[in-house]
Amino acid sequence: MYDFIVVGAGPPGSRFAYHAATEGYDVALLEKGEVGQPLACSGHVSTDLW
Repeated sequence: MYDFIVVGAGPPGSRFAYHAATEGYDVALLEKGEVGQPLACSGHVSTDLW
């Protein structure tokens, strides 16, 4: 049995799963896409927006 099941291994899901696991919780991280594929959200904000 898991303490947390995280759906989506994007930046927020991965970060939460990592920190929960380092605190000793049992975590399952689910991702439907292939690991290492290009991400739709990179966290980059272009200076063109300002």
